[in-house]
Amino acid sequence: MECPCNELTEAYGTEAENYARDHLRTVEVRSDAFEEVLSCPDTGARFTLDFPSRTERDPGQARLRRIKTTTTTASTSTTTNAGG
Repeated sequence: MECPCNELTEAYGTEAENYARDHLRTVEVRSDAFEEVLSCPDTGARFTLDFPSRTERDPGQARLRRIKTTTTTASTSTTTNAGG
């Protein structure tokens, strides 16, 4: 079976929790924000598992979102001292 991580953008509830538990690997846990960064062992795709509707008494529904990767290019600047 082919890994669906490249097509998956968002999942909710039990589906999100099961997919995260069964297929993804933990990269970072952010306890203060009640979220977890995960990655796919097959494709390297990264995801965030969070609980956006949580309250003090109820964790709410889980949400698994793919983290969009951005490509950045480093720019360098050179300063010359014309005065010597």
